[in-house]
Amino acid sequence: MAALNLKKIRFRPGQRLFSAGEEGDSFYIIEQGIVEVVIPLLHKTTEMKIASIGPGEAVGELSVITHQPRNAMARAVTFVNAIKVTDKDYKQMVAELPGWAKAFILSLARRIQNTDVHLSQEHVKSLRTAVEHARMGKELKIAHVVQNTLFPEPKGTYGDFTVAGFYQSASECCGDWWYHKQIGNKVFVWLGDATGHGVSAALVVSAARSVASILEYDKELTPAKALKILSHAIFQTSKGRASMTFFLGCYDLVSGLFTYGNASHDPPLLFRPIRGHYYLEQPTFLNKVNNPSLGGDVDSEFKEASFKLEKGDYILAHTDGVTDLPNPHHLHFGERRLMNTFFKSIQGTPPVEDVVKQITHKLFDFKQTTHLEDDVTFFVMHLG
Repeated sequence: MAALNLKKIRFRPGQRLFSAGEEGDSFYIIEQGIVEVVIPLLHKTTEMKIASIGPGEAVGELSVITHQPRNAMARAVTFVNAIKVTDKDYKQMVAELPGWAKAFILSLARRIQNTDVHLSQEHVKSLRTAVEHARMGKELKIAHVVQNTLFPEPKGTYGDFTVAGFYQSASECCGDWWYHKQIGNKVFVWLGDATGHGVSAALVVSAARSVASILEYDKELTPAKALKILSHAIFQTSKGRASMTFFLGCYDLVSGLFTYGNASHDPPLLFRPIRGHYYLEQPTFLNKVNNPSLGGDVDSEFKEASFKLEKGDYILAHTDGVTDLPNPHHLHFGERRLMNTFFKSIQGTPPVEDVVKQITHKLFDFKQTTHLEDDVTFFVMHLG
């Protein structure tokens, strides 16, 4: 066999020995230094390291033996001294080997290369999945931050009428929404619960909040009118595939009338003082008009009812995530426990924010470590 005329090459840090996809016309035997082997990911914008090659080891030999394109890129980490073995050099090296030896080398190289390709693909798949989950997690966190801007200040004071509330989402995106806003001489309070959970429900909430921000400019706005417009907007947003239960109240600061419309939502609880003692009005008192849920039918009509709000009255409005709140014993908080909690929390006529704190504490003391299955949202109104 003729003597081989092998060429020595020096690579500086960061310099490529070869790139992925190239035809394998040579390989390198490392004499000194470190070479890293990486595969490109995500449209070649990122990469993953799969091996480090040091002195005495070869890199790139499989493509020369199998005559297949390279599936990875090799790059010098440090200064590297290497011996370059061309395809011609390799053929000369194995020319005098028995046929079975050549076949064995080729078979072994193909198996190694196929295994490398399979493992690389699995690594790429796993990494892409991890990247996608990380991206979704980041976007959901951003969505959570953005959605928080849809909610009002925890407390609003409008003369003798005050309102304070609480909400906690079961996931990054909330399907409940509550709000309070003065429009002219009226204070509007909004409470909705979109069907489903997560992103789809959050989109319905966003639609409702967007419409509400426009309705704030209507000085002649009424609960019935607002519910009809909200329903139309939600229907258009979800194409009839999602709906929202809703309670919308309006307190007139001049007349003292409280006008409301209920769209298939749990009716609020009203406790009224009589001779120094609080009594619960019938649970259906604030449900005398029960309209269809929002978004179910583009042509739905909505009615409203009114009553005189009296000094000392407390009203609690909530979503079903409150009464359906589970505990470790698979019991639900329930309507009766909520009534009792509300009743005890208003003794002594405390500020609404204190009532909210007491109810919240009772809810989460009941829940303990149980995972939230639904968003928890409620607010309390009081005429002082």
